[in-house]
Amino acid sequence: MPAPGETVLLLASFLAYSQRELQLPWIILVGTLAATVGDNVGYALGSYGGRPLLERYRNLFHVSDVAIARGERLFQRYGQ
Repeated sequence: MPAPGETVLLLASFLAYSQRELQLPWIILVGTLAATVGDNVGYALGSYGGRPLLERYRNLFHVSDVAIARGERLFQRYGQ
């Protein structure tokens, strides 16, 4: 489930300190693993899905033609 990672980690570390229900080493491990998996999933979606995936779901995510054109100009200018 997508969630703001920093906020969840702050809440978990607060609970680890105040309630003694969570252990900080586990919070660090799970946070690191979740960030790594999330990054790899995002990369895979962009790498393997690419433009066809964006075109297919652009209405769902409200991506305009202007935004796509701007993104393409940025990739042409700065590379991948």
